[in-house]
Amino acid sequence: MISVSAAPSSVRVVEGEARHFGAIDLIARLGQGGMAEVFLAAHRERPAELIVLKRLKADLDDPEHRAMFDEEARIMPLFSHPNVVRTTDVGEEAGRRYLAMEFLDGLPLDQCAATVSGLGERAAIHLACEMLDGLHYAHELRDGEGASLELVHRDVSPHNVFITYEGRVTLVDFGIARTRGRAQQTATGVVRGKLSYMAPEQALCDALDRRADVFAAGVILWELVVGKPFWDGLSEVQILKRMTFGDLPKIRETKPDVSEALAGVLERAITVKPEDRYPTARAFREALIPLRDASFRRTALGNAVAEQAKEYRSALRELVDRHLEEARGTAGLPGISLSEAPSPRPADEPNSKREPREAMDATVPSSRAAAMTIEPATESSVPESPPSLADSGTFAPSSVRAQGSDRFMTETGAATTVEVTRAVCDQLA
Repeated sequence: MISVSAAPSSVRVVEGEARHFGAIDLIARLGQGGMAEVFLAAHRERPAELIVLKRLKADLDDPEHRAMFDEEARIMPLFSHPNVVRTTDVGEEAGRRYLAMEFLDGLPLDQCAATVSGLGERAAIHLACEMLDGLHYAHELRDGEGASLELVHRDVSPHNVFITYEGRVTLVDFGIARTRGRAQQTATGVVRGKLSYMAPEQALCDALDRRADVFAAGVILWELVVGKPFWDGLSEVQILKRMTFGDLPKIRETKPDVSEALAGVLERAITVKPEDRYPTARAFREALIPLRDASFRRTALGNAVAEQAKEYRSALRELVDRHLEEARGTAGLPGISLSEAPSPRPADEPNSKREPREAMDATVPSSRAAAMTIEPATESSVPESPPSLADSGTFAPSSVRAQGSDRFMTETGAATTVEVTRAVCDQLA
């Protein structure tokens, strides 16, 4: 069994009539959250162009959950930034709401944090700058009439930061994002998000704005630099108690050899009072720019993640090959080998040689990534690594085979559970 993460989840290989969802073929269910389930999929007319489909659960098709899902569907198509996941389609099929998103070929940060941390501070700072670029763009998002949406992600965490095998860093899953025009606001006393990355005002149900996301981004960077959880070993009750008294971990106490400059940046980002933090994600990023190593390349980040996930990627490739054989009617034909025929690359594939951006532009850039196609992996191409198939629009299954077997576990007309690594989608709904 592939071991990409210590916390596996279930992936269901979809077979028979269950595969067909309108004009889309569902290849495998990657995971589910409280409100939706997520699939690796492809349009039937374009079987080689992989997408990730997020669908509202059938048993949650009520006015409240529809309103929440519809709000996400309202804002997601507005995004057009290389560091924010791209939505390709929004619709409804047989009464089921869905979002179709670009397929990100990589892993969520929560599955490869140790690998990134092992690359040192320069990798952590690079990732943080890219993440903050996308976060500031999201915070500045405006509606069709030019009015600010006042968006707050509310769930900035390693589960929702995706790294592709080319080193692209992408923010995903806006399922609980708060906006000015959101039809359904969170009820008083209800906390949404992950406590380990929450700002005190969010955890304690006080008023919050974009500075809560700045705090969460600071915690992510803190953990990558230190190499351990921010609230290491504490229960949720203990975390809330310490937040109440403003007792937050200090990086100099946990990592005495951290540079003074970086410690100062992190201490301002991760402070109890919102007014004492960086006012925007852009300001946080600008404080990190002088500490950024210009010689560090995103390919180094992507290659490291790809090396960790090479077994997982191989398993996913086998699953996709099987899908293509069925879609093209070539299964069992002599002389047909999908592994020998390279798949076409997306026309607007991100440039892996792009130099790091030293200035952040809040204007809406053109999309940089279409639905990604998996190319056959060889020993020389392994560093491209396993795809990300999961959460808000990026994901990565770990193993699609039954342990001790060379065959997929499937049943005609049904889906059979196979142990695989947790994907970003587990946090999606």
